[in-house]
Amino acid sequence: MPFKMEELDRGRVLRVEISGSLTSADYEPFVAEAEGLIGVWGKLRLLIDLHEVSGFSLGAAWEDLKFDLKHFGDIEKLAVVGEKQWHVWMAEICKPFVAGEVHFFSRSHADEAHDWILNGKPATSP
Repeated sequence: MPFKMEELDRGRVLRVEISGSLTSADYEPFVAEAEGLIGVWGKLRLLIDLHEVSGFSLGAAWEDLKFDLKHFGDIEKLAVVGEKQWHVWMAEICKPFVAGEVHFFSRSHADEAHDWILNGKPATSP
């Protein structure tokens, strides 16, 4: 399964590690988990770790866009951790679709991403 999910801060933060190649079917458990937490807390902070992602289908991109549009105002913060230039671009592409703050963190700054998403410490990673 390309998604590994973990609730942090009693469910106010959802940490998602993504690996492999994503399809539209891969999004179903993520959407269910995220929408459940949004239902409880109203807002959600997401920590997305792009760990060895090899690509995604057009259907997966569509599912991601639908989630972003539906929950535009529900994402308080989005931290994207990655190591490739296209990971940086993915974080930038998310910005117009998320009302909250979005920051990219290189893998060497993953601890800073964790601190930022949990504690509100300033984001300093490029």
